[in-house]
Amino acid sequence: MRRWRFLTASCCSTTAKSSNNRLHGKITEVRDGKARIKGSGWSLWGKAAEGVQSGQEGTAVIRVERVALVDGPGENQFELPLLTSMYLGDRWEYLFRTIGDDFVIRAYGTEVRDPQHCHLALPENHVWIFPKG
Repeated sequence: MRRWRFLTASCCSTTAKSSNNRLHGKITEVRDGKARIKGSGWSLWGKAAEGVQSGQEGTAVIRVERVALVDGPGENQFELPLLTSMYLGDRWEYLFRTIGDDFVIRAYGTEVRDPQHCHLALPENHVWIFPKG
């Protein structure tokens, strides 16, 4: 059974407010200008922002349009169930939720998708890791 929504301009205002995905976790490693952040069942590498130190709480940020649906597992990826697809007029927006710490991850695409587990790539060069504050 397919689940999707067609959104009108009035209900898109909350979706349009933030074009970033944010994931909170613990910074476990910092080296060569990069940082690794871990959450419940996931970890990501990204560019370390100023002040990032190993052992502190942090936030990984990536723009929605930089998250890609890919065919299989790999580095800096999640495998998550698709909650819903929403047509925004010029593209589809997909909503996912991490297991354990319950963060919403959004991605864009060109077609409606059936609810299923998808592999999401968050390229290291597009993920920024900031100290939580």
